[in-house]
Amino acid sequence: MVWGQAGKVLEIVLTTAIAVIAVRALKPQGFGLYSLLTNLAGTASVLIPVVSVESLGAVLPRFANARARLYLFAAVALVRLVVIVVVATVMVSLWGVVRTDLGLAPVPVKVLVAAAGYWIAQDLSASVAAYYQASLDFRRVTLWRTAGNIVTLAGLSAVVVLDLVSVGSTLIVVSAGYLTGLAGLAAGLRATGRPQRPDRDELRFVFGFTRNVWLIGVATLAVSTQMYVVLIGAITQDSTEVAFYVAAVAVVGRAQILLLTGWASVIVPTFGAVHHRDGVVGLARAWRLFSRLWLLVTAPLNVLLLVLATPLVDLLFGDAYEPAAKLLAIVAAFGLAGAFLAGPPSVGALWALDRQNVLVRIRLLTTPFAFALAAVLIWRYEAVGAVVAIGSATIATSAAELIVARRAIRFVYPVPFALWAAAASVVVALPALLIHPHGGVQLALSASLGIGAGIAAAAVIRPFGPDDVDALRSVSPRLAASALRRFARA
Repeated sequence: MVWGQAGKVLEIVLTTAIAVIAVRALKPQGFGLYSLLTNLAGTASVLIPVVSVESLGAVLPRFANARARLYLFAAVALVRLVVIVVVATVMVSLWGVVRTDLGLAPVPVKVLVAAAGYWIAQDLSASVAAYYQASLDFRRVTLWRTAGNIVTLAGLSAVVVLDLVSVGSTLIVVSAGYLTGLAGLAAGLRATGRPQRPDRDELRFVFGFTRNVWLIGVATLAVSTQMYVVLIGAITQDSTEVAFYVAAVAVVGRAQILLLTGWASVIVPTFGAVHHRDGVVGLARAWRLFSRLWLLVTAPLNVLLLVLATPLVDLLFGDAYEPAAKLLAIVAAFGLAGAFLAGPPSVGALWALDRQNVLVRIRLLTTPFAFALAAVLIWRYEAVGAVVAIGSATIATSAAELIVARRAIRFVYPVPFALWAAAASVVVALPALLIHPHGGVQLALSASLGIGAGIAAAAVIRPFGPDDVDALRSVSPRLAASALRRFARA
C-alpha cells in the first residue's frame, strides 16, 4: 500500500514535468493534436471487448496458483494486442476518410503510425502493471514505471534542446518510456515459471466476467476524460480547445487524478482480499476506513486546486493557456463535491461482492444523460461545456453507487468525519486566500502553509478511531503503526 501511493507521488512529479515540457513545446495547436491522438487510443482501449486492464485487480487475486494467474494475464494481454493491431491497421487504411471527422485533418499517416505504436506500448504496459498490482506487488511497478518516466523525460528534453519538437517525435519518445517500463516488468514474470492453464470452469468464470466488465468500461467512457477530448475535437474542429481542456483536466488535473488513483489502485485488490478473508463485516470496515482516507485526501486537494487555479496554470503553461485556468477551477469544484460521495470505495465494495451487473445498470442509466448533455454543452460552450457535462455525470454516477453500496454492505456514512473534512479544507485554503499568490515562490508557500495547517488540524483533532487503525493494520501493519496512529484517538 505504501509503495502504491509512493509510486503515484513519483509518477505525479515525473509525468507533470513531462506534460509541462510537451505543453509548452508543442504550443496549443500541436498539443491539442497530440492529445486527440493519445486520448483516442485510450478510448479505443476501453472498447476492446475482453477483460479490461483495471478489472485484472478484481479477477486475478481469486486464483491462488501464481502460474495460473500468469496464464490468464498472458491470455488477456495477447487478445488485447491482436485487437489493437487489427484496429490500427484498419485506421491507417481509412485515415484519409475519417481524420477530418475526428478533428485530426492536419495529421499525416506517418504520425498515425507513431500513435498506433504509442497505443500498443501504453496498453501492454498498463496490463502488466495491473498483473503485479493484483498480486499487491507495488514495489516493482513503482521502480519500473519510474524508470520509464525518466527515459521519457530525458528523451523529450533532448528533443526540445535539438529543436526536433513535433507531434510525431513526442509520440515516439513517450512510447519509448512505456516500452522501458514494460520490458522491466515483463522480465520479472520469468520468476513465476511456466504459465499453467487453469481449470475450464475457472476460465469460463474469467471470460464470463468479461461482458459485465466490458459494459462497465464502455458506459464509463461517458464520464471519462478520453471521450470528452475526442468529442471536443470532433464537435469544435479546434485543437486549441482540446489543448485548453487537456491542460486543465489531464495535466494539472492529472496530478490530482494520479494521487487519488494511488489509493484507487489499492482499493479493488485490497477489498477483494478482505472480503475473501473476513466476509461482508470486514468489507464494511474496509469501506469505512478507505472512505475516510479518500475524503481526507480529495477534499483539501480540490480546494487547493480551486483557489490556486489561475496562478498555477500561468506558472506551468504561460499566457497562451490562460483559458485553462477557468476550466481547472470548474473541475476542482466538481471534484470537491464528488469527494463526499466516496466513489472508488463504493465501487471497490461492489467489485468485491461480484455486483458488476449493478455497476453496469448504473453506468447504462447515466450514459445517455452524459452524452446528451455533453453534445449540447460542447456545441454551445466548447471546452467549458465538456467540463460541466463530465462533472455532472460523475456526481450522478457516484451518488447512485454510494446508495447501492450502502444497501449491500450496510455501512453508516461518516457524517461527522465529512463535516470535519469540510472544515479542514477551509483551513487548507486560507493561506492562498490571504496571500493571493503570484509566481512560483508564493504559490509554493501558499500550498505548503495550507497543507501544513491541514496536517496540524488532523494531529490535534485526531479524526480516526481505534477501529480505523485495526482495519488498516489488516491491510498494512507498518502504515497502521506509524502514520494513522498519529491521527487516531486512543
